[in-house]
Amino acid sequence: MERAVDHLVSEFGEAVLVDTADTGLTADDLRGSAEAVRRGESPRAIGGSEGTLSPPLPESRWRTLRALGVAALRPGQHASTWLLPYAARVGVAAFVSGVSAHLLGIGHAYWAAVSAVSVLQATSTSTSVPRMVQRVSGTVFGVLLGLALLTAEPAAWVVVGMLVLLQWGAELTVTVNYAFGLFFATPVALLVSALGTTVPPHELVSDRLWATLLGAAIAVVVARVAPKGAWLDRVENALARVRDLSTAPRVDAPRLRAALVELHEAYDVAAGEVRSERLPTEQLLAVSHRAYEVLDGRSPVEAR
Repeated sequence: MERAVDHLVSEFGEAVLVDTADTGLTADDLRGSAEAVRRGESPRAIGGSEGTLSPPLPESRWRTLRALGVAALRPGQHASTWLLPYAARVGVAAFVSGVSAHLLGIGHAYWAAVSAVSVLQATSTSTSVPRMVQRVSGTVFGVLLGLALLTAEPAAWVVVGMLVLLQWGAELTVTVNYAFGLFFATPVALLVSALGTTVPPHELVSDRLWATLLGAAIAVVVARVAPKGAWLDRVENALARVRDLSTAPRVDAPRLRAALVELHEAYDVAAGEVRSERLPTEQLLAVSHRAYEVLDGRSPVEAR
């Protein structure tokens, strides 16, 4: 819980810094609002504004897809270029999983591809392994529930009612833990598939289980062996951008704040992809320290 609160406070502070240009916010203002969040209260008014201050909404998926398209047309010249190898990694894992499931004679081969894509929705390779464990464990218990429901051979109207309840349970619990969501979502997939097939319940359950295991395993293997250069390049590009903005004759504070957020986000993702000794940690600390001094209005120190 404490880590979740720390993450929330960090995200709130970064969002406020990026979204506010000339409001006169200070570190004490943000610290006071962070303490209110820790106490379970709404972020109090800061910077002389009325009411509470909320961070901006996250970027839409359309903007992400647009950035990916621009990166594809301008490789190596766009900040979102790192998304290309990430997309390729997901595509390769889905393709290999689907083909492997088909060659192994596993029914509903697309379940393996879906499993691979779901595992790779994690932010980095290091977090894809816990996500794989959650998906597999949720599926194992989910297929047991699905098998029990299918064996009972309920009427069609009963199936519809169970689908509503199970989907409600999945939506309610998936934000708490991915495994809980899969526990309810797996019977939904089995019941829907059973409505349009004469395959015995035990075969349907077996297909779901083995397809999930196969897709999850392939996803983790692909994530481990995939090249990591794009994530390091993203960090280096973000470092260069922050360094350039913090040493410019005229400081553009909003752009520098946004560059700092991008730098730390890029570093966090890269930390889950490559070994720590390959990360420019000392450079990040030095460049960030200089940038924060510039934003605070103090004389920047010489970069080491």
